[in-house]
Amino acid sequence: MRLLTSLLIILACIGFILLFPGCSGGGSSRSSSPSYGGGGGGGGTGTGTGTGGGGGGNGTPGSNDAGTGMSAPKDMFSHVNAMRQRYAQHGGYGDYPWEAGSGNGMQNIIPWTWPVSMQWDDGLAAEAQGLADGIAASGQPFGREFEYQNNSSKESFWADGLDTAKYRICARSYDGNGEKSRWYDTSNGTAREGLYYQTGMAKTAHDCKTKLGVGKADVDANDVWWVLIFGE
Repeated sequence: MRLLTSLLIILACIGFILLFPGCSGGGSSRSSSPSYGGGGGGGGTGTGTGTGGGGGGNGTPGSNDAGTGMSAPKDMFSHVNAMRQRYAQHGGYGDYPWEAGSGNGMQNIIPWTWPVSMQWDDGLAAEAQGLADGIAASGQPFGREFEYQNNSSKESFWADGLDTAKYRICARSYDGNGEKSRWYDTSNGTAREGLYYQTGMAKTAHDCKTKLGVGKADVDANDVWWVLIFGE
């Protein structure tokens, strides 16, 4: 009798296992999400659709990414930090793009004055968002224009305040402009000097900026203005 009972229990267990198989083998795999800045020089950002992103100066933007793969202010923030990390071993640059003299100690600065990775700042992000909204409404950027390296037909950016408490950058991205035409593309030496190697004007009262806030305002479908503010 005991033998028969044991056999019945064993058969019941086998039937249960066959009816409810485990998770190992043949399970669904998690798809990878788009990443920013792939390998190789001049990578720029991916072209996948951006995610919603977190708060902090993210008031007016919707999911519009203008074909950049970045639909929220924190997407641009993460991209800037990723590219600064990529170039961390490069000598720092301490002036506006193409304006540092070769013999004045403003190129190939080691170590950098600014940290490689910036910290997100809600106050700067709110200020950047207000500026982005204003530029989107007026079409009038602040600061001086810095054109894409050797190609004025591609996206520019505008900048001011490098020697003050706030270094500000604004730029427009619009769909159809092509990934290699983006103002922030790493193949653009103007972006490398203005953003990715940038370490501030040494020997000034405001030579160490550690924070960054970003704003983004939609002009129209797939047409956006970005504002970045680096602060102390």
